Amino acid sequence: MDKLELHSYAVSLISHGGARGRPGAIIHARSGTAAGPAADVYLRFYRPDVVPPSNRRVVGEDGKLMLVVAYPYEQLAAAVDLLRHEKPVYFSFDERRETGYLATGDEPVGEGEQDADFGRA
Repeated sequence: MDKLELHSYAVSLISHGGARGRPGAIIHARSGTAAGPAADVYLRFYRPDVVPPSNRRVVGEDGKLMLVVAYPYEQLAAAVDLLRHEKPVYFSFDERRETGYLATGDEPVGEGEQDADFGRA
């Protein structure tokens, strides 16, 4: 299973999302530091009336990893919130299950305002 620490992201909201099976929003996140491999992660958010394509892991001719994963549109705000307010944030992809996981690193329970990331926006 790939586990990548994400270091940057961009959010795109798409007009006519859902038309012809298109996502309503895409988050393009990147990994690639001295501590981990370079990869592009595309989190695509689909409205309920759209059947999303299968999740996939692709390695380009240049060896760069690309992960494309579908999520319900309702999870967009939670994903943006996690990327905006938490550090570190990881993305993992289980190829056997074709499942992506956006997750934080380990943090102490109840850290609240003592969290170094608290209040940063």
